[in-house]
Amino acid sequence: MAENHVTKRNHMCFINETQYIGRVKAITAEPQLKVETFSALGGIGDMEIPNGDYEAMAANIEFDSTAPADLKQLTKNGGYVAIRALCDVRGLDVTTGTRRLDGVVTRIWGYVKNPPATHHTKEKVAYTAQMSVFRIEISNNSGRLFELDFVTGVRYPADEPGSGGITISL
Repeated sequence: MAENHVTKRNHMCFINETQYIGRVKAITAEPQLKVETFSALGGIGDMEIPNGDYEAMAANIEFDSTAPADLKQLTKNGGYVAIRALCDVRGLDVTTGTRRLDGVVTRIWGYVKNPPATHHTKEKVAYTAQMSVFRIEISNNSGRLFELDFVTGVRYPADEPGSGGITISL
């Protein structure tokens, strides 16, 4: 199904198993492979080839506003946080408008690098927490889709070096 025909609804966010209703606007994390640059004689330019490792990962949690309880939640236990974000994935349906296709859960474990300061203002103040991630897991109704654990080295789907290679016989 094309991505532009899919919508997500019923978003929920839990930080250290405390539900944040209507205050967390977005959570972003981007795993990125480490690459090496190669230049070959006779080539037309450089190539970047993944070497199988990942760059250090960061996540951003964007809050619409913060409260003193957030300061406590994001700094207790040395800044360790466990995030669970979930939603329903819905697709277009000719009879009902949209129908539920799947449920997606993203779990992120790590440490907050910039705890929120208390804000003394009449207006709500946005805040983006920056996390150093040591584990991320994405799953749906059928099971685990993706996992990186920087502490234990677990990755899913498992890396199979050489499974897509070629054989040259002389």
